[in-house]
Amino acid sequence: SDAGPGGRLETQRIYSICCLPDGVTLSGMADGDILSWSLREDNLHVCTKRLSDVHNGPIHVVSYFENSDSQHAFLATGGADGTLKLHTPFMKSVTVTIQWGAVVDRVVHVKGAETSEKTKSMKLIRALDFNFGQQTLLVGCGYGVVIELDLS
Repeated sequence: SDAGPGGRLETQRIYSICCLPDGVTLSGMADGDILSWSLREDNLHVCTKRLSDVHNGPIHVVSYFENSDSQHAFLATGGADGTLKLHTPFMKSVTVTIQWGAVVDRVVHVKGAETSEKTKSMKLIRALDFNFGQQTLLVGCGYGVVIELDLS
């Protein structure tokens, strides 16, 4: 059986998954790649594209955001490498890379001394949400911490 553009058949952990409006599914992988999946006529998903080295290590979050009039859209990814990346729709290019560890260090410094274990956990991006009206990105981290970034 043909493994498609995803490479040879192998087992690898999927850390995150995101469905796009056009029916394509993206998965963030343990090796830092993103795989693009499409549904075949026999209702099986097949890997149609591999985007290599999106992050250096596991991708914990892949999220797609589109405003209500569908005029503005982007993808956001968060990796174990400590970066948060904003991509043009359908992963054509990275528009912004945020060194998430540095953001967390600034937040911890402002709020006071935190334990190193808690700070390390906060550097792992677990969830993302975006508010188009306010141009803010909410980033969920370890220990239930949510940090709001103003992207305006």
